[in-house]
Amino acid sequence: MYLITILFKIIFKAKNLELIVIVKKFIVVHSKKKSGFIDYLLTILLVAATFC
Repeated sequence: MYLITILFKIIFKAKNLELIVIVKKFIVVHSKKKSGFIDYLLTILLVAATFC
């Protein structure tokens, strides 16, 4: 989780901290569904692409 937070801080240049928290919560919920690792990465990329 910590690396993902750093990734999003780099992407958003720490301007949208609230958004990072929302994204983090979304990823945590998604990862609890025991999806495959590829699904997990695709979710991160999708969310990042949506907000960039």
